[in-house]
Parts: sequence; C-alpha cells; structure tokens
Amino acid sequence: MLSLPANTEGELVLPAPVNASSSVVKESGQVVWQHGAFVARASSGVRNGSSAADGIHITVGSGSYTFVATL
Repeated sequence: MLSLPANTEGELVLPAPVNASSSVVKESGQVVWQHGAFVARASSGVRNGSSAADGIHITVGSGSYTFVATL
C-alpha cells in the first residue's frame, strides 16, 4: 500500500530486471500497466507510466493506492 499526502505527487518504481512487455500492474484491481504500456484510467490518481532501463515507473498523485504486480 502506498499513501501520499494532499498536494503531492510520487513515483512508484518496479526495479529492473522486470520485463516491461510481459508485466501487468494493477491498482485497486484495475490494470494500469500491460503489454509494455501504461493504461490510462480517468477515475484514478495514477497519472502515467513509462519503462526505462532501471524498471517500470508509475506516477501517482496524492491519495492511497494498493498495487499488485505480476512480473
């Protein structure tokens, strides 16, 4: 679980060696990363995602989040 105070932004990093193209990341049961790309959700504070050499990066706004990843 991840909690961020009001008026803040944070970044969740799933460190390498993850396979970004086959990994699935869900927040509160909703897919936010799949098939190597960020999956936008209008009703969530999950703002964007990207992959880099050091892993998968997911940016979130203030609030509480529960992430589950299949790497």
